[in-house]
Amino acid sequence: MNKLSSRNQLIIAGVIIVLISAAVVFLGIMPLFEKAADIDIQMLDADTQMQAANALVERRLSAKERAAENQVELLRIANQVPEAPQLPSVIIELQDTANATGLDFIQITPSVPAVSEDGTYSTMSLGVTLHGDWSDIIEYTRKIDKLSRGVRVKLGSFSRVEETDEIGDVTSYINAQMTLEVYVMGVTTAPAAQ
Repeated sequence: MNKLSSRNQLIIAGVIIVLISAAVVFLGIMPLFEKAADIDIQMLDADTQMQAANALVERRLSAKERAAENQVELLRIANQVPEAPQLPSVIIELQDTANATGLDFIQITPSVPAVSEDGTYSTMSLGVTLHGDWSDIIEYTRKIDKLSRGVRVKLGSFSRVEETDEIGDVTSYINAQMTLEVYVMGVTTAPAAQ
């Protein structure tokens, strides 16, 4: 048998080491790089999906919040424009508002409801007569806008009245005659007391 020279043995050993190193790199390390690249892609996909899920959660929370706000607004509107005239409660509210502003509530006259052109709601006019100071009448018209029921001042006429009492003292006040309008959802045929 032929003995290989030490130089040839070194060359063969070097080739074997290079082949083993190449096999380790190609069979062991390169697949790990590919797996790492796949994991990076999966992480980017997961991050994108998480951002989309977070955006969806934010939209749903926002929609839920808006839904709650809309429900509160619908309840407020339903109170302002109920399905029945509820005339006694309107009269009591108008009387309480007059008392709170220092006015004398003299008279209220409801009219027959008028149906809207599209038939979805009715309006009822209320003739109201009040006596008091001008500033109190102004305050009364401001407070009407804040009532729980939807009331609108449609017309108003104001006159100054002077009266002399038994001992000769002259007092004056403003006589206010206003036409107020209240709204009812649906069609109402007559002012019903409830």
